[in-house]
Amino acid sequence: MVTGSAGAAPTLQDWQSRVVPLYRLLQNCAFEPAAVDAMSAAFEDVCRTLGLAELSDPLRDMVAKKVIEFAQRGERDPGRLKELTLAAFKD
Repeated sequence: MVTGSAGAAPTLQDWQSRVVPLYRLLQNCAFEPAAVDAMSAAFEDVCRTLGLAELSDPLRDMVAKKVIEFAQRGERDPGRLKELTLAAFKD
């Protein structure tokens, strides 16, 4: 979950800055809003789990691509997207 400064509700800018790789890669894809929400949650969880806090880290792009790949295969559960993505990086 994205939070704003000092625990305030996040602004659109706060939210977009955290998921930039995912949204940049989704520009040419068609997903329903619920799927985008699931992918966003999974992306953030995977990045947090892997310690990818630096927004410019190229590994964040790799995570985003994997999350999108599994969503394109039909997975919509954020927890399962996270599990699949983490498993892909363990191989």
